[in-house]
Parts: sequence; C-alpha cells; structure tokens
Amino acid sequence: MDIPTLETDRLVLRRPLLEDVEDVDRIHCKREIAEGVLTIPHPYPPGEGAARLKRWEEAYNEDRAMGWLIMWRETGEAIGFVGCGFVTEHKRGTLGYVIDPPFWGRGIATEATRAAIRAIFEGSDLMKIEAGHWVDNPASGRVLEKCGFRHEGLMRQHYYRLGRFRDMHQFGLLRSDYESANGGADAGEAYPRLVTRRLILRGPEERDIEAVRRVLADERTSRLATSAVAESPGIAASRFFADAHRGVRDGSRLSFVIEYKSTGDVVGVVSARVEVDLDRAEACLVVDPSFWNLGIGTEAMRRFTAWILMDRSINRLYASHAAENVACAGVLRKAGFIQEGVLRQHDRSSIGAVDAVMWSLLREEYMIGRDGLHD
Repeated sequence: MDIPTLETDRLVLRRPLLEDVEDVDRIHCKREIAEGVLTIPHPYPPGEGAARLKRWEEAYNEDRAMGWLIMWRETGEAIGFVGCGFVTEHKRGTLGYVIDPPFWGRGIATEATRAAIRAIFEGSDLMKIEAGHWVDNPASGRVLEKCGFRHEGLMRQHYYRLGRFRDMHQFGLLRSDYESANGGADAGEAYPRLVTRRLILRGPEERDIEAVRRVLADERTSRLATSAVAESPGIAASRFFADAHRGVRDGSRLSFVIEYKSTGDVVGVVSARVEVDLDRAEACLVVDPSFWNLGIGTEAMRRFTAWILMDRSINRLYASHAAENVACAGVLRKAGFIQEGVLRQHDRSSIGAVDAVMWSLLREEYMIGRDGLHD
C-alpha cells in the first residue's frame, strides 16, 4: 500500500523504514510509553524494534495497515509514530499513536493524528476508525475528540496490562461523520463538531432557535454587547441563523452554537465574519448569563480560535467588546489575543454609545504560543 508523505505546520510524517530501528527502539523502550500503549512490551526486549518494523512493512505491503514515523520538521528528529491496522472484512481500522515524552503537551498528537486520518480515509475503503485509551490518560481522549472521534463506551477491566486490570474508553470515527465535518465532496452546509472537555461547538439547527433567542435577548447580554446584537435583540436569533446558513455556503461567516455536554443545553454562540480577500476574520462570542463565571467563554473561544487559525488557515482573528465588559477581556487574553487599543464611542449597546476595546491574534502568534495551551 502506498504510504504518502504528509506535512503539517510543524511535522513531516513518512513511511517507517527498516533503518529507523534505532529511533523506534529509543522511543518505544520507555516505561511511560509502555504504560499508555497495550502492544508495547516492558521490559523492552532486544530486537523488538527490528521485529516491529518488519511486521509493519509486511502489513503495509499486504494492504493491512498504514503508518507513519513522525518527524519534527525543524530538526528532522523522529519523535513518534501514528498508524492504523485494518480489519478488512469489516472495513474498519484501529488507530494508535506514540509521542516521545519530551514532546508531550505540545499538541503534536493532535496535529499528527489529524493528518493521518485524512490520509487513511483518502487512501483506503475503511468506513470506520476506532481508537481507545486508558481511563487514567484523559489527554489521549482530548486528542481523539479534537480529531472528531465520538466516545462509544467504557470497557471495564477489559485488559490485563503491566500487572493490573485496566479500564479503557472506546472511541469511533465514521467516514460519514468525517466527510460531513470536513467538507466532503459535496458537503455544502456541513459543520465540524468542535469538542472540549465540557462543550460541543456545532452548527446551528432549527431546534436551537428559542435557546439562541433567549441568550441574545437577555438584558445583561445586550447591555454588554455592541450593535450587532444590541440594536435588535428580538430578531437577533433569526439573523444569526440566516447569516449562519448563508455564510457557511459562501464562506463569509462561520457560526456555532455552544452546547453544554452534560445537559445538552445551548449556553451560547460563537461566530466569525470572514473577510476572505484580506485573510482575516472578526470573532463574536455570547454566553448565556446563567453560565457566566464558569470558564465557558474561555473554553469555547480557545477551541474556536484553534479551528479558525489552524483548520481554516485564517491569518488574523480580531474581536472587540464594550469597555465595561471586563469578563470578555479576560476571555480574549486567556485565548492568546493581544489588546490593540480603544476606539472611543465606536459602537452602540442598549445603554448608548460605548467605547470598543480592540483585540487581535495572528496565526503566527498562535503557532508560537500554543505549545501546552491547546493540547
């Protein structure tokens, strides 16, 4: 099977070769690696790397797997592996990845896995990719959720590993879900699902109209909002939905409702007005006052920012807020934005003319500052 070389912002993923044995041994022999991966023995026996590479090579040649050695682009250093073994009769595969511990916490697993998933679906006829992680490794679960996987169940004491029984969370990603979330061939109005620890950011649906109207029409929201919301709070929800459906078709606006995982409640909206010719977008976030002071805005904005700047490759993301809205300033600052200035009496809210505090975040700045923040 052809294993294409993949490139991301920071990584190069290429087919493992038999001569990569020293790198495979160096990464896989570590106890913390064996703790997280079912198939890596510990203590690590002599010759394991060579045997592993031979098994991989046979699987690739027989169209039973796809896999990549993960290289750090800046230095060419091998820092991990990501691959998928196929269950051909059922058209599904099992995904796994390993990242060298010195590179943990930098978003590398997410970056590499996203690239691998795309190549797997494009290069095979798999209809589903599965993956799992131990219950005491929640970071791996966050990687899978960011890559579009859905949690499918908890397998209790399913494995006996390194002297104890282990519970495993099971995740799955259907080809149909992946294509819908990533534009597919003719996806049209498809939206991705952006998942965080507590939230799901998803495309607005008709059932959300009343909830969105409630959020946008709240007096506390309109007082702090600028004219986009405050001028007509009674029809703001209808405008939000019309702009969302039109915008996703022509690329002019990207709008999400924010759903609270544990209850399914819509607790806010976040959107961006895209100026394609100028390679920039203006972000807007509104959170239901009933959910203020819980970190919801920060959690949603961080995930939305990562998607806009990385997945959509927008160069500049900017935002503004009424000067008295200090909570919004905190959200933007925590998401990495830099304050640019104050435009005096620039907008109108329900209390009249207000100063607008201006913020922005460049894609380059996000790339430099994201290590450890968004993984």
